[in-house]
Amino acid sequence: MSKCSICGTEPHFRWTDTHGIGACLQCGAPYRLYHYDENQQRVDKEPELLILPEWIPLTKRYWNETHRNVAPGCFNFPGSSYEVASREDFEENEKWFEAHKDEFPKEDAR
Repeated sequence: MSKCSICGTEPHFRWTDTHGIGACLQCGAPYRLYHYDENQQRVDKEPELLILPEWIPLTKRYWNETHRNVAPGCFNFPGSSYEVASREDFEENEKWFEAHKDEFPKEDAR
């Protein structure tokens, strides 16, 4: 992995309070850093972005327009020492995505 899929910076991560999940230090995008095989043995794999592919364009746009944490609180318990997003980050995220609801990916008709 040469760059974060959301902010485009060289990847550096902070741990979340969810085992094996880290967040980009720049934008907060969540990544699976620990991978396991079917026998629960650790395997070497590149970090895996934990944002659904159909949400990546809108998440990138949010980052480019606000430069705020793109996933505040998603992998942290409230009050956790791992959380680095501010209350304002959370509120801005909620407000921005609410204002762009008409751009949300459409669910597949199944």
